[in-house]
Amino acid sequence: MRLYSKLSSLVHTSQPLNPKIKLCSFTFSTFLTSSATTPQNPVPHIVTKCIALVQFWASSISKLRQIHAFSIRHGVPLNNPDMGKHLIFTIVSLSAPMSYAYHVFALLHDPNVFTWNTMIRGYAESDDPSPALHIYRKMSVSCVDPDTHTYPFLLKAIAKSLNVREGEAIHSVTVRNGFESLLFVQNSLLHMYAVCGDTESAHKVFESMVERDLVAWNSVINGFALNGRPRLTENMHVNNSLLDFYAKCGSIREAQQVFGEMRERNVVSFTSLIVGLAVNGFGEEALEFFKDMEEQRLKPSEITFVGVLYACSHCGMLNEGFNYFRRMKEEYGIMPRIEHYGCMVDLLSRAGLVKQAYEYIQNMPMRPNSVIWRTLLGACTIHGHLALGEIARSHLLKLEPKHSGDYVLLSNIYAAEHRWADVQTVRRSMLEDGVRKTPGYSMVELGTPIRVMKNLRVCADCHMAIKLISKVYDREIVIRDRSRFHHFRAGSCSCKDYW
Repeated sequence: MRLYSKLSSLVHTSQPLNPKIKLCSFTFSTFLTSSATTPQNPVPHIVTKCIALVQFWASSISKLRQIHAFSIRHGVPLNNPDMGKHLIFTIVSLSAPMSYAYHVFALLHDPNVFTWNTMIRGYAESDDPSPALHIYRKMSVSCVDPDTHTYPFLLKAIAKSLNVREGEAIHSVTVRNGFESLLFVQNSLLHMYAVCGDTESAHKVFESMVERDLVAWNSVINGFALNGRPRLTENMHVNNSLLDFYAKCGSIREAQQVFGEMRERNVVSFTSLIVGLAVNGFGEEALEFFKDMEEQRLKPSEITFVGVLYACSHCGMLNEGFNYFRRMKEEYGIMPRIEHYGCMVDLLSRAGLVKQAYEYIQNMPMRPNSVIWRTLLGACTIHGHLALGEIARSHLLKLEPKHSGDYVLLSNIYAAEHRWADVQTVRRSMLEDGVRKTPGYSMVELGTPIRVMKNLRVCADCHMAIKLISKVYDREIVIRDRSRFHHFRAGSCSCKDYW
């Protein structure tokens, strides 16, 4: 009764409300002000203020029921679509019983698509999702056109009901209505098929997706995991996607497990594993799989050789790298692209052959891009070649003048030579050009193994410290820096201290 009396006084006031007035334990604000509604037509005035009460003060189901009762007592029609819309939305948001929402909904006059969607969503999130289909059919009979939110909610309910036949029917409707190409709808279809055990249909949806976000990947992986690995290994395309996913996430052993269980493997399978092993620091293993690939008479692609050359550059295999580069052209007839030349520059740079790397860049048959010049600049910083570093920086100023990392690298070269005036000049030019250094950050995921993602190259001190931590605490630690993965175990790293 105390709440009811406060509601009454708030709604019937003709003056702006005092912001200190409290409704139960909540502070009321000045949003409930007098309306321009005339005394002869008080209903819109009451509806507006009751909607405001629902929006701002219905923080629990008990408060919502009191506000609802109050609105009825003060003449808000039971069939008012605006009041009903907000009541139903709040009921669903509070995870209240859907029977309450349905009683409100059944009395509404011409509810809009938002209200229909909210009802479908409510059932989809409830313990009994089956009525969502009934609501959808009534929506169609009422000639209310669905929108972009309708089908994701409906497909979620179908997935929860494990009703794949209804899901197929709704899939057909989305095609007819033009909603199938929407990412949210595709994710919902993928999830529905995967949960219902129809892995082939899930794979078809996945393959048809132009854009695949984290939700799509999670749905296909979880779906196949729920339905068992034996069904998974029957589909080479899905296996390839899963293998590539694991490799890119740093779970290289899981990627190898998928590869080992595949009944059929193609160039994509080998390439995904070779690139994955190379990026994760297992270059020698990557080259062994390349040899297996050749023994099976599979012709490597351009991307395969990117992985092979990357493995050589990140493992210090200089001669092997040049040999593979030669074989790529002579034996397989693959013309090198900028990515292949970039690997060769990186190979020379990491080996400390900075002058040879610069000469190699000058003799390239194509114009070097910013990545290649930045690779040289980074090598100059590590190995102390000031003159070549300035040359690389001059080219980068023409290609990407606002890249903060280039300023930092050049500044570090000057600092190593104790040229402090030049260090200040570089830093001043950063300020004048409006360039800000990208702040470093790390994201840590505690588990087995411990995973760390960094946006900068891991430094030598951190690298040494993490090796010791992995040995002392007997933990596997996986770090993803800006260019590769480091797998630390028992005091050693997969990069073999060469990165």
